[in-house]
Amino acid sequence: MDKLFNPVKTGYDPRNRPVFICENEDGSQFVYKPGSGFKSRSFLNEDARIETIFNRQVACGHAHAFYEEGEREEAEKSPELESGKD
Repeated sequence: MDKLFNPVKTGYDPRNRPVFICENEDGSQFVYKPGSGFKSRSFLNEDARIETIFNRQVACGHAHAFYEEGEREEAEKSPELESGKD
């Protein structure tokens, strides 16, 4: 049975929820925090960016995921709501 994700580094947020840096088969990495649903896009050879995202998620005690610009995969963006149309 394959693992759902391959953790390379583990940390814990202020509520003691795990935060992982995970590695894909192609060597790219992403940050995953199952407790809040946070999953960053995959980065290849951007260790500084991964560490920054990881450290921010370790410091974050919120119950919901918060993304900064460029962290979320394009396919995961929420659709924009159309207002004023019936």
